[in-house]
Amino acid sequence: MLTYENVTIGQRVEVLHDEKILYGTVLYKGPIVSRRGIWLGIGLTTPDGNNDGSWKGRVYFREQMNYGLFTTIDRIRLAPDIPRK
Repeated sequence: MLTYENVTIGQRVEVLHDEKILYGTVLYKGPIVSRRGIWLGIGLTTPDGNNDGSWKGRVYFREQMNYGLFTTIDRIRLAPDIPRK
């Protein structure tokens, strides 16, 4: 079972977002403003995200606009070989 302890910065992952499988790299792990729990900041390989690594004016990681995405552990799985940006 995948847990937050198993996920590290720099790991490549598959993300389920808007009923699509997206590929990316974990760039942030921790709390974000105005949300409960632990969140993962993902740098995507395609511009299918909804941010640039910032949320409500705070920067958590840096990415091009629409290449960033925040998600929770239940929406990802580890992906050893994925396309790179």
